[in-house]
Amino acid sequence: MGGPSRDRLFGGRIMAAEMKADSAKKEAAEKLREAAAETCQAWNFRMLGYGGPVQPSPSIAEAISGGFYYLEVKCRRCSTHSIIDLTAVNQVRRKPDTAIWKLEASLRCRHCSEALRGRRPSANLVRLRKEKTLEFESWYPEDER
Repeated sequence: MGGPSRDRLFGGRIMAAEMKADSAKKEAAEKLREAAAETCQAWNFRMLGYGGPVQPSPSIAEAISGGFYYLEVKCRRCSTHSIIDLTAVNQVRRKPDTAIWKLEASLRCRHCSEALRGRRPSANLVRLRKEKTLEFESWYPEDER
């Protein structure tokens, strides 16, 4: 009952197919990261250029996947800018598939809440950031800090 073994007949084909599948998975993951980054960038331009609308916004997982780890918010009352780390579990306390705009209702300014004794105005979402800095950038048309 001789003849070539199955491993000898199909071993090379199986290995080649597995290698192609692995490279396709890597390419797909890279394309998903690029798409997430472009989605976040489009949302940033819409927020800064038009001032909104906040919806539709990328999800927390999409922002982190695209390299945007921080969310910049601005208090409606005192215009204080703050940075929220989206990767910090103790700050966000939301599922990764939560849209960024859903965070807006729960964000409050500590300074204003102390001054107003409990009546805390909510914050406006400004944009997603890659770095944790609040430096002035040239694409803020009329915002003075």
